[in-house]
Amino acid sequence: MRTSSVEVHSIVPGDESDLHDEPHIEGSRITVRYVYSQVEERGLRPESVADRYDLDLADVHAALTYYHRNPEVMGRVVASKRWDTTSNTSIRFRNSAKGRVIAISQRSRLRRIERS
Repeated sequence: MRTSSVEVHSIVPGDESDLHDEPHIEGSRITVRYVYSQVEERGLRPESVADRYDLDLADVHAALTYYHRNPEVMGRVVASKRWDTTSNTSIRFRNSAKGRVIAISQRSRLRRIERS
């Protein structure tokens, strides 16, 4: 965490972002969705996320604020990243914003789950 904080970055909206069309912290490759997942889903403290990724604490809070103030935008981001399990032979991750599909074989996914 930067303690002699002088520069607080703003959030780059998804439509202006070159980072998977996702809102992210300006000057970094850390997405709003990732900050949210670390703090609110994994239970990390905002200070820990700031330390881990060399961000100002204000940047972490700005990302969380953006997430909660823009539920429709973030809902679209999350929906565009959902796993597609329509196939028995593979699981496909569909990024509808870019129109790409990445296939992962069921066998390799199961191996990863078994190792966990």
